[in-house]
Amino acid sequence: MDANTPIRFEIFAGHQIVRTEILMGASLKIGKLSSHSLKLDDPSVSRLHAELEVRNPNEVILKDLGSDQGTFLNNEPVMRAKLFTGDRVRFGDVECIVSVAGQTVRRPGSQASQPGQTQVAAQSHLVSRSSLPDFNSEVDRGYGKILQVLGLFDTAVIAYGHIHESEPGEFTIGFGVDADCVINQGVLNSVEPFPLAEVTESGAMLVHVPDHINGEVMLDGKIFDLNGLRSAGRMTRGRVANSSSLALPLRARCRLSIGDFSFLIASIPHPGYAPAIPLSQRVDPPLIASVGAVSLFMIMIFTLLSLIPQSPESLDLDRLEALNRFIEITLEAEEKIEEKKNGDDGAKKAADAEGQMGKKESLETNKKYQVKGTDTGDPTVIAARKQAIAQSTVEEIFSSMDSGLLDGNQSAVALGALEGFNGNQTGEMAGNAFGVGGLGSVGTGMGGGGDGVGSFGLGGLSTVGGGGGGGGGKGYGSGAANVGKKRARKPKVIPLAAKVDGGNLPKATIRRVIMTRAGAYQNCYERQLQVKRDLNGKIEMLIKISGKGVVILSKVSNSSMNSPKVENCIRKNIQKLRFPAPKNGKMVIVRYPFRFKSGG
Repeated sequence: MDANTPIRFEIFAGHQIVRTEILMGASLKIGKLSSHSLKLDDPSVSRLHAELEVRNPNEVILKDLGSDQGTFLNNEPVMRAKLFTGDRVRFGDVECIVSVAGQTVRRPGSQASQPGQTQVAAQSHLVSRSSLPDFNSEVDRGYGKILQVLGLFDTAVIAYGHIHESEPGEFTIGFGVDADCVINQGVLNSVEPFPLAEVTESGAMLVHVPDHINGEVMLDGKIFDLNGLRSAGRMTRGRVANSSSLALPLRARCRLSIGDFSFLIASIPHPGYAPAIPLSQRVDPPLIASVGAVSLFMIMIFTLLSLIPQSPESLDLDRLEALNRFIEITLEAEEKIEEKKNGDDGAKKAADAEGQMGKKESLETNKKYQVKGTDTGDPTVIAARKQAIAQSTVEEIFSSMDSGLLDGNQSAVALGALEGFNGNQTGEMAGNAFGVGGLGSVGTGMGGGGDGVGSFGLGGLSTVGGGGGGGGGKGYGSGAANVGKKRARKPKVIPLAAKVDGGNLPKATIRRVIMTRAGAYQNCYERQLQVKRDLNGKIEMLIKISGKGVVILSKVSNSSMNSPKVENCIRKNIQKLRFPAPKNGKMVIVRYPFRFKSGG
């Protein structure tokens, strides 16, 4: 089998050639399938119509493969026949004229055997050779011409190149990585890459052929042997030693066999560029229809879900309003406490008042503190008052006072005016005393007798000292108080008063939503307390809430914690919150502070 013999097919439509195909291969399939060597897109041609079996240039066999419309050779139906150059083959209604490169024999009964039939044979064709177009005169399409090179090893394509006339260059072969196509060493006499095809600065298309290499050139329907062209002086000496050069005119093709390699070189017009494909052809209509149908279905589902009424509990506006009012009252109380802690007004007022536990003018020191109420004559009240006097520690006095204020006649302090003695914690009997030791007695203790300004102690209760200070003013005893060891307390995350700008979202609602994740904030803090036991401070969060109640920004605006892990944990938890939509639909900006106390 010979896979390197070019066979030319001139395909006709009526009396005009519509296209020319040059094919190579040991077996050439012909039919309507795009995978065939020669595709003929015509209703009369079967999917697998015929086959050409190429054994050598002088033995090309045409076989019909059971086609519907049949295969005809020179107007005679055939199932199997030998082809010769000039034969007219018809596949269904499609007619071709075949030329086999390198064929040296003619069909029996042709010009050599029957000279008188030459004119008859010529007239039997639909068109004569003289009516074939001049391939060199083809109109330039406006894109110039190119020199195209195809390298094959047996039937496998191993190299391809093309050179445009506007960009001079060459296609080289040789044994080395610098060559465009690598071939066996020793095939060429030169060790340097050999320029097999070249486009010169002037735009000439040249083929350089080594002197020991033969091949064919196909032009205007004729096949010429390269040795014959050399002998006829149509090839010039090449610029490389021991080679000849041939200028390829437009639409000329050359085949060279070099060892086990074959090279097909053609001078052709540039085919131009593919036009832009319209959008309607680039998209798949069924796919677009499917996507549109699914999208419409999803929109309908979401619309129906949005029309489902909320649960009755979520529509309980009275309950929601009451909850918001309770949170507002809590916020107001916490804001006042925070202002009192952060300010010095209470302590300054207390600095001018004397403590009430102990009396400065008294000379006694062994009298105990006592509070008595109005004498109502009720035996139950009298018994309760005696019990309070017997157990008159400061803590129990406070308890008795609280019970009296809340429970009326069931305690030592009945409703009415309060009276008592400014004694000490201990003594033989109730009465006024100068005061010695303990809370609110002598020295700079944490009770009513010290000079604590700016702190928060029992002085604020108007029992041990006066005012809001830690000693409630000027003490007048001597010595120092000792309140015992401090017990550890649970770490706390305390939400402070928020600042709200823009939108229409109540503070109570904002606090209620934020505190739904109170446990998460506590967890953020306590995890880092395991690393740093004295971790305390304050974090202020900047929160932006969209008109639909979605948190679009959550970040730390101010912090004294110096703990990025706590800050980032709080930020992530706030980012997950979902608020009610503001009534005016505008964005709400919240600055929400938290205080963190370790309890240590």
